[in-house]
Amino acid sequence: MRILSARAGYSASVRLAAILIACTIPLTSGCGQSQEAVLEGFALDLPDCEITDQMFSGTTEWPISHITMSFTAPDACVDRYLKDYDVKPEDASTWPIPTTGTIDGLPVSPTDPPFGPDAMQKFDLKLDPKQEYTTYETFRTPVKALFKVLLVPRDSGKTSVYMATYSAGNAPGSGSR
Repeated sequence: MRILSARAGYSASVRLAAILIACTIPLTSGCGQSQEAVLEGFALDLPDCEITDQMFSGTTEWPISHITMSFTAPDACVDRYLKDYDVKPEDASTWPIPTTGTIDGLPVSPTDPPFGPDAMQKFDLKLDPKQEYTTYETFRTPVKALFKVLLVPRDSGKTSVYMATYSAGNAPGSGSR
């Protein structure tokens, strides 16, 4: 990271992009932090059942404290996991979103991706706009980190869970402590 220091004349956004790239390694957190340390910083546990197809990216380093992760688990386990973080079925939304319009003057389409471009790329997620998916924005950890969650039903009674922070809350590196 010394190469992209402020003295080298790179902008903050270029340095941040380099850090984001360096901190994205499947099944580890990158940035020299273990997955366990990042999960602990966010007060987040993995489900207590067998999971497959896990992808994890995250850091508690300021200014980019975040988690982006996915896994596949049995439906009952996913339901328990969401309930453990106080996610209620009545809080569900859907993707594609049911309306169009604008947010801050920018057009919003029903089929705009449910996550930002970086998370969509990490997830390698391709969604069928003709199918309806369940989403939640009420997944909250004890340190008040907030996640957007997307559920994708799979065969054999399993669901893939895709989740990314949209607020680091009071996790280390969030600047909120």
